[in-house]
Amino acid sequence: MQREEKSERSRRQVLDAALQLFSRHGYRATSVRNIAEKAGVSTGNVYHHFPDKETIFKTLLDELWNAAETRRFPYRRALIAGQFPDNLELLGAAARESIREFRQYFALIYVDVIEFDGTHGPKFYGVIADRIAALPVRAGRGPTSGTGSQPG
Repeated sequence: MQREEKSERSRRQVLDAALQLFSRHGYRATSVRNIAEKAGVSTGNVYHHFPDKETIFKTLLDELWNAAETRRFPYRRALIAGQFPDNLELLGAAARESIREFRQYFALIYVDVIEFDGTHGPKFYGVIADRIAALPVRAGRGPTSGTGSQPG
């Protein structure tokens, strides 16, 4: 196996282990040593790939943001597929499917809110808000059309 492939494989092992531990136990309750043990690598190997534990956490959140940009992400596919607001049911089902498929990653958002006061999460929600704002809206329908009643 080539050196780069071996290095990438151990990096992925670290990220997978950290994802499992952070999403289950939280950030503060997970040590670099815990991550190394779960990944089956040395602590030095973890530090070879990442300068600190928070960088690992941010990298995992970036993986979620990046996945959300692709057609692999169910919610993204639903946004592209239909006309807002007629596709609300499709968007709801896609949101549920996205959470099922990326459950551990979404758990990191809750960890971020609890342990980092939400400093990392706004990036994800801002991206979703921008995507929804860019949706084509059928004429005479939806929140931007000025028709219909507002919830009270």
